[in-house]
Amino acid sequence: MTLQRNLTEQMVAAGFALERRRYSPHITLGREVVTEATPWKIAPFSEMISHMDLMQSERVQGKLTYTPIFTKAAT
Repeated sequence: MTLQRNLTEQMVAAGFALERRRYSPHITLGREVVTEATPWKIAPFSEMISHMDLMQSERVQGKLTYTPIFTKAAT
């Protein structure tokens, strides 16, 4: 959250207009991807989470919309 907050402050100071929606940390693995490449491993990280959602992103009436298709609570 500190990284996001610092980045937001710097972007605003540089004159960028930011979205007003709530920030939701996520990792986009791919969007509109067509490939035959082999999968890769994601390096471990040490952030604590309460749950992980697998989201489907699609354009609905021209707007990128995210819909959870699977949720797993942290153990």
